[in-house]
Formats: sequence, structure tokens, C-alpha cells
Amino acid sequence: MTSTVSSLRLPPVLREIADVSNVAAALKLAQAKGGTRIYVPRKISEGHWLAELLGMEAANAVRKLYGGENIDVPLGLSGALQSARRTARQALDDGASVSQAARAAGLTERTIYNLMSRDERVRASGQRDLFEE
Repeated sequence: MTSTVSSLRLPPVLREIADVSNVAAALKLAQAKGGTRIYVPRKISEGHWLAELLGMEAANAVRKLYGGENIDVPLGLSGALQSARRTARQALDDGASVSQAARAAGLTERTIYNLMSRDERVRASGQRDLFEE
């Protein structure tokens, strides 16, 4: 399973969860609680939100890994936003409108405007983006 998990470019916490349970559970947790800190109890009962979200088997796997700890749940696939930004930049470079670029990349128009503004500031400063390829 590790090759599948690493090919998804999951952040380390989600990768560990996927390794002990499954990829679907890790992604469900990221979708429901991504960007927040959660407490993983030492014992999980049937009605606990983690069991409801992931199923009892996956929730217990997470409990065994992180029981008694607070963990910061990442937003999800680490490459997804960068990929969407690249798609948007390419669409804009190809002459797409802001709304067309937003639809092509699965982003909001506001995000496209922010991206364009940031790109303009970077060009004006002559400094390259640390995360560009």
C-alpha cells in the first residue's frame, strides 16, 4: 500500500493514517477536519465522531497510532493545490479569462485574482517563487 500512498503525495500524518488503515479513511479525515487540531482519545466507542466518520476499524487504527494525542490534521493531498495553480497559470498563459481559468483549475475567481496579483508582485521584485518547479 505504501507505493500507492506515496504516489498520492499525502502529508506525513495522512500517510501514516493511510498506512495503518486505508487511503479513504485518511482522505475522509482530511476533508472533515483538515486544517484543524483534533484530540484522538485513548478509547473510542461506537458513537464517537471518529468512528462515525471513518468506521470503527479505521478509527481504532488511528487511535492505536495517536491515542491520547492532539494532532494537526493536514488539508489533504500536498500536490493538489500546486497542481491547480499550475493549471490556472497555464490557462491564463493560453489566453483564458479569469472565470475560464477558475473553472479549468477547480478554483474560485478570487483565488485566480490573488494568484495573478502574487505573480505580478514576484515579477516586479525579480524574485522567483520558492515552490515553483
